[in-house]
Parts: sequence; C-alpha cells; structure tokens
Amino acid sequence: MKTIIKMLFAALLIGGTAFAANAQDSQPQANQKPGKYEVNTQLLEQTGTYEQRKLYREFLTEYMKNCPYISNFSIHEAMGSHNNHEVVWTYNVNGWNDITRFYSWVSDQLKSTKEDGLKKAMTPYAPDYAIGGQIRVEKRSKAALAKD
Repeated sequence: MKTIIKMLFAALLIGGTAFAANAQDSQPQANQKPGKYEVNTQLLEQTGTYEQRKLYREFLTEYMKNCPYISNFSIHEAMGSHNNHEVVWTYNVNGWNDITRFYSWVSDQLKSTKEDGLKKAMTPYAPDYAIGGQIRVEKRSKAALAKD
C-alpha cells in the first residue's frame, strides 16, 4: 500500500509540475461555484460487479462535494466503449492549480487511516488507485457559465 501511495504521490508531483507551468492562480472556496474549465479524466474501474460499481460511483459523487477545489463532479461510462469498466470523471475547476490541488486532496484522503469516506468510495480503483488517467481540460463556454 505504501508503494502505491508513493507512486501516486510521484505522479501527482509530475502532473502538478506540468500544470504549474500553465497555472492560473485560484483560491479554494467553500461551496465553490462552477468553474471556468471542465476537466474530463478517463479511468478504469478495476474491481466489483456492475451493480457494485454503480453504487460506488454514487457514493464517490456525493463524497466529492466535500472537495473545495472542484465542483459539479460526476462519473459516467466512457462513450463508445464496449467495456463498462471504462469511466470518465467530469468536474469543473477555476484554474490549472485547482487540478493539482484536487489530486493532492485525493491523495491525502487516501492516506488517511479511516476506512470510510473516500477510501471506501474508491474501492473500484483499488489497489493501484491509478486516478491520473487521461486528463482533458476545456474552457467552458460563456453560455454554460451564464446558466450557472
């Protein structure tokens, strides 16, 4: 488990460095409004039946409301995939730094000795917690921002 956490931390540092090069400063706020950027991360759920994974998705979506760096978190199956283990995390951020802060927050939550909360919600991604996946960031349109 320590090796997995070390690998995740190393991936976060490398990813954080890349994002920092293009960083825009953003301060986390409680109950943050939907951000300027939509982030999509393609991931693979490793374990569990389809019904179990659907329940964990709901739990994870609810848990992510506690994260001060993102908003509008959702999980859906990858479109066009024939494998229902392939999912996409979608969430909004206000700047590049929020992505790095989000993954640091997730890492800290996973290091926690508590078995409930995020660690439990992340069961389908265990044991590796390879949550970096393929990340795509798009600026949200003015129309989408106006609706929020």
